[in-house]
Amino acid sequence: MSIWDKFPNYDDSELELLVRSAAETLADAGQGSRVPEDALEMSDRAAAEEIRADLSGLAPAATSDQIRSILRDPEASRRISLAALDEVRKQPGLAGAVEAAYQQRMRKLGGPELLLAVAPLLLLVLRIESFKWKDLQITFGNSSDAVKAAVAGVVSGLTGKAGSAS
Repeated sequence: MSIWDKFPNYDDSELELLVRSAAETLADAGQGSRVPEDALEMSDRAAAEEIRADLSGLAPAATSDQIRSILRDPEASRRISLAALDEVRKQPGLAGAVEAAYQQRMRKLGGPELLLAVAPLLLLVLRIESFKWKDLQITFGNSSDAVKAAVAGVVSGLTGKAGSAS
């Protein structure tokens, strides 16, 4: 059974490992695009600032601190991760590569990683518009818009909660 067959019903450890696998696969494929070379090693503060800049048209009031809070919130992080992974899985060749990376990590680690790499995955999905991977041309097209909308929805919810608490 493919890990994609379970979408979106992953347990936390499966989701964490799948997010890391997708981020690494996209980072390898996205060289030469608008993706920072250190996307996988960025601090959450630096990644949040990059993501905030990408969201400026859709969520102009969002701050990098709000983005950091969202990425650290388990429920919001899960929602954003699933939105990004949904775009990845729509590309069969890319989904296969992510599946292979996921399976390789499972064999190597014998279990899940504890680190949830949503910030790098989000940044990569937002920044990579099109790339050539092996003999396939992968185009996300409006995918980054769908992911931006998901993040903006979470930001709006956070902003709305913050506004109602005052």
